[in-house]
Amino acid sequence: MPRRGRNCLHPTLHWWSSKLRRRLLIIGPLPPPPGGGETVCKVLVGSNLREKYELHHFDITRRQTKENVGRFTVLNAVWALRYLSRLRRALREFRPDIVHMPITSNVPATLRDWVIARRVKGCGALLVMHSHSGHFEARYRAAGPLWKRFIRSFLSMADVLVCLSPKWKQFFSGLDLGLRIEVIYNPVDPDFRAAVDSAEPEKFCGVRVLFVGAVCEPKGVPELLDALETLMEERADLAARIVGHKQYPGHYERIVAKHGRMKHRDRIALTGPKFGAELAAEYKSADLFALPSHFEGVPMVIMEAMAAGLPVVATRVGGIPDIIRDGEHGFLVEPRSVGELAEALARLIDDAGLREKIGRRNRAEAVEKYSAEAFADACDRLYRSLLESVL
Repeated sequence: MPRRGRNCLHPTLHWWSSKLRRRLLIIGPLPPPPGGGETVCKVLVGSNLREKYELHHFDITRRQTKENVGRFTVLNAVWALRYLSRLRRALREFRPDIVHMPITSNVPATLRDWVIARRVKGCGALLVMHSHSGHFEARYRAAGPLWKRFIRSFLSMADVLVCLSPKWKQFFSGLDLGLRIEVIYNPVDPDFRAAVDSAEPEKFCGVRVLFVGAVCEPKGVPELLDALETLMEERADLAARIVGHKQYPGHYERIVAKHGRMKHRDRIALTGPKFGAELAAEYKSADLFALPSHFEGVPMVIMEAMAAGLPVVATRVGGIPDIIRDGEHGFLVEPRSVGELAEALARLIDDAGLREKIGRRNRAEAVEKYSAEAFADACDRLYRSLLESVL
């Protein structure tokens, strides 16, 4: 089939008055392991969009940890070839009007997504790319001119690019892609909210700090350990839980070794990854949440912490300042600054009233702004406007 231009009518499009529903294809993985792209796909597939569209999900879930994500391996290559072959058949048989796909920024995934985008546009569908990588800007700026040109060409295949916050819209707009760019905040998984509401908090006489995420250096885990070591010198009732999976070779091993040398290591638990009810119980049992990352998009774990009613200490990176206003939802610090991190944590550790006040505000805002219903409605409005633009 010849490739169609962006403004050409797809052969399966119909007027809104038609009794036939538009075909919507969601390409992406489902949790576990958790992540922004995984949660978005789960929410879309389970939403009321099924009542408005003929919705099909092309599942690329691998049910593996993220330790080898973004690496060239034989296993990853074989899996990608098999997956792309299945996708070609799915596009031919389903003939979607709109395709919604998450994208990331590592080289192997970008090459894979370029092939997907070519095939989607080759079948005439409208393409919604949904960026989820917190490393996109840093990797783009560090790239050579040829790779930058390739990235711009790849992104320009989209009919609309969805990004996670105004900060990311500003970055992508600066690339002069010549396409529509929209902000839609990620949703909190409704199953997570229900699990937190029903979870029984673990009894603990003191203050508990929670970290959830990849246990690696770019997430600021070494700085968090240093800050906790300082704070625990004068606070015998302080404890911390570091919940998450390995990512990047050698990072976890160095963090475990650092933890083993700490004076107060018995009060800081490295739990490994947790999901479902176990993860919900960790949020329910915590008093505040910390995420001192070096790079981020808009972290799902911060929205989960807000939904669980926790104040947040995080860094001024990526889209975090778009959702965490300093002093209102918690406190923001500079990345890699152990001193600032310790000071911000101390303000919440030492003030139960402040923790409670911010926690109530965070929960109310998460329910209003980051619900699955609000996310699905925003996507529906986007799809409708795209379809109307080509009719």
